[in-house]
Amino acid sequence: MRLSALLGLALLLMMACPATAQETGEEKGPMEKAGKFLDQGVIKARDFLSDSAITARIKRRLMEDEFVSVFDIKITTIDQMVIVEGDVQSEELATRVMGIVRATEGVKQAENRMMIYTKAPSKVE
Repeated sequence: MRLSALLGLALLLMMACPATAQETGEEKGPMEKAGKFLDQGVIKARDFLSDSAITARIKRRLMEDEFVSVFDIKITTIDQMVIVEGDVQSEELATRVMGIVRATEGVKQAENRMMIYTKAPSKVE
């Protein structure tokens, strides 16, 4: 009696859970959709952590540079593309910053949005 109950349950499960979408060529079932959704969430989390790690590496390298003031520069990383914004005193300094950014591990692309400013001479009367 137990064997027939197990066989009946197995048959019921086989009918309720058809083969995967790849095997049948049909639309994906709820489990496949849930799995894909979870996979996409893991990828997004990994990419976010990767972008955060890239930003942290860049900021650390900029802080270690004796000529760069990291407080005047904003770093944003999206999908391994780095956007550099802020005010710097010279084109040479902007070039130095961009060299540091591009040489940082994980950076695929870098965009320079820095503004060059010069200090106005002070007037003394």
